[in-house]
Amino acid sequence: NYNNSMQQWSIESGAHLPLLIASDFETGVGYNVLRGATLFPHQMGVAAAGDVDLAEKISGIIADEAKAIGVYWNYSPVADINTNINNPVIGVRAFGDTADVVTKYSLAYVKGYQKNGIMATAKHYPGHGDTNTDSHEDLPVVNYSVSTLKNIHFKPFESLINMGVKSIMTTHTILREIDETLPATLSPKILTDMLRVQQGFRGIVVTDAMSMDGISNFFEIDEATVLAVQAGADIVMATGSYENQIRTVQSLIDAVKGGVISEKRLDSSVIKILTEKSKLGLSENPFISLMKAKELCGSEKHRRIAEQAAKKSMTLLLNNTILPIKKEMKVLVTGFLGIDEISMELKNIIGNVVSYKIKHSSVDNGFDISESDITNIINLAQGSDTVVITTYSSYKPPLSKEQIELVKEVKKLKKPVVIVSLGLPYDIKDLPDIDAFVATYALNRWAAPVSSVKGDISEVISEAIADVLTGKYNPTGKLPVSIPGTKYIKGYGLNY
Repeated sequence: NYNNSMQQWSIESGAHLPLLIASDFETGVGYNVLRGATLFPHQMGVAAAGDVDLAEKISGIIADEAKAIGVYWNYSPVADINTNINNPVIGVRAFGDTADVVTKYSLAYVKGYQKNGIMATAKHYPGHGDTNTDSHEDLPVVNYSVSTLKNIHFKPFESLINMGVKSIMTTHTILREIDETLPATLSPKILTDMLRVQQGFRGIVVTDAMSMDGISNFFEIDEATVLAVQAGADIVMATGSYENQIRTVQSLIDAVKGGVISEKRLDSSVIKILTEKSKLGLSENPFISLMKAKELCGSEKHRRIAEQAAKKSMTLLLNNTILPIKKEMKVLVTGFLGIDEISMELKNIIGNVVSYKIKHSSVDNGFDISESDITNIINLAQGSDTVVITTYSSYKPPLSKEQIELVKEVKKLKKPVVIVSLGLPYDIKDLPDIDAFVATYALNRWAAPVSSVKGDISEVISEAIADVLTGKYNPTGKLPVSIPGTKYIKGYGLNY
């Protein structure tokens, strides 16, 4: 309804043009906007499922639901290669840690989006996968060579350009070997010389959010806006305060009037945007049907695909004949995140389940285990046959010492311990000897306790976890990444 109102306001304004509305629907329309819409696994989970046709089907459903609410441009897929396991911002949002995996599934996602009538976006060019810094909080600097960039991080983007991806989003990262002073978003050497000239991209270049600290801590919004356009960006993502959005628009007007940005340069971007609006059919009818949106978003048909993807993504890395959990067993489920959802689903299957959710603080990793927490958990564990502990390291890996200590304390009871990692699969390398480990790729950094998001896992993921733990579903997921210093390499995965 709000999108319809905005379209009406835009058409009634001086330009008489419809809006092209975009959003970050990386895992579905339910990811950022619409409760009840379909949610799919994160990209690393989709790659773990090992089904390229399913990946295309997923992005096709996301496209259909996005269109149903009036969004014709998705800032997805993430085409970054997660080569740095300590990456604080990409993690499970990436399909994997190699160019072949990321390229294969990125192509499937773009195909599904654009075949079903929305614009796809490859992000974050030229690669945010090998950074130790989150560009939301600071300006990352990478020192790898141009050959590393070309042989690894460029590969997915080049393939997507060749197959006709409609847009590319920039990253606020300094690639020292190419431009020592300007982040990619503001660098003509990267956005024009490399992306436009060398790689031949003719589509729409959109910046990442300009309110992110990687830009705002180092540049005034007026200066950054003009630099981005001069570098080759077609759209400046003017997030942040209302004042900053006004300043963004005004800085462009002033730059054109003052001859800093030529009208020819401005026209080249505007023509691309108007052309895409026309191709998407927005000029004919930019409005949506609320009834159709309600019927389509989160429909039973779409949910079944999400359930299939969630189950296929579950990756069993370790099992010392503990799983599947038998119906007669008493199970304790504990940890910081996902406890309520997993416990409820397990109760539906085996019944005899108790849970203890540790409250988290709002600093650092958000993990703070009190003595009373440990006492309560030990008491509950003593009366249980198996203990399931959830772990999470998607914000600042490696796994926090508090979580490791919790596992160690429970292990002292000589009870079987099953770990369900809700973030990155790398958790397994930081843990003491455990009896079973299931990687779920369920939460990313923005669902961590440090954010305003509660950190709940989706219903289809919690169902999939319960089905795998109890043997209702035989796990088939395979690692799309390798875990350094372990036997768990890309392609590894057990079943019953």
